[in-house]
Amino acid sequence: MLKIGTIIVVGGGRMGQAMLRGWSKDSALKKTLAVIEPSEENAAIILKECDLKAVPAIPDITILQSLPKPVLLVLAVKPQMLDAVLLEYGKLKPYFDAVISIAAGKDISFYEKYFGAEMPIYRTMPNLPAVVGQAYTYIVENDAAKTLREKTGAEYADVLFKQVGDIFSGHGNEDKINAVTAITGSGPAYLYSFMEAWIKAAEQLGFTRQDAEKMVRQTTQGALQLLQQANQSEVELARQVTSPGGTTEAALKVFAKDDRLNSLMTEALAAAIARAEELK
Repeated sequence: MLKIGTIIVVGGGRMGQAMLRGWSKDSALKKTLAVIEPSEENAAIILKECDLKAVPAIPDITILQSLPKPVLLVLAVKPQMLDAVLLEYGKLKPYFDAVISIAAGKDISFYEKYFGAEMPIYRTMPNLPAVVGQAYTYIVENDAAKTLREKTGAEYADVLFKQVGDIFSGHGNEDKINAVTAITGSGPAYLYSFMEAWIKAAEQLGFTRQDAEKMVRQTTQGALQLLQQANQSEVELARQVTSPGGTTEAALKVFAKDDRLNSLMTEALAAAIARAEELK
């Protein structure tokens, strides 16, 4: 495994916590983690869930100088906060060996303004299932990171995000990352929202919340597990459930009316992409 000395994670909100939960499961990687999170509430969660003690602000320069190298700076703060955060951390760039961002919207040139084009910079888009080691992470890199990889084989972002799931094979196109954000970054919320609507519909049919949740969750889990094992497409498996003139066909005709389900998903992805563009 590629040697990593220190990983400084700035931000312990939802996505920061997801990454930390995944990374802290590896005992060797856990020893390299340092967390900066000003919120006492978030710090308490990180201590409880990851057994990591967060500090409210970046250590002073004498401590930074003594950190085991290489030092990776992972930015897990909201896009709206990045300018303020990077004004501070950009001044400390000599102490970092690479920068990794999981924030939506901001492109690599934004980070190069603060750290310089000579700093290896990785822009990534993981998702919440990192908590259970099932994330999908899209990674793009700047020229400095590419040169580092070609000269030394160092792929810092690849190593980190393989610890929490699957990564995009190869090094992605930055022009696609906002679309990836809409598809996979936000994707778990789409599934959970669909499941919640399904549960509420079951409640309207007279089932208790508890029973409705159990039915929907087990059906979802079973369907996804079958999809992984069956070596068949989603369309093919749906056909196996759908008998001509049967109940499933009647339900699917509702989804298909005026192409409403496909249109709704297309509109939702477009809205997410538009918001990501606004965050630049």
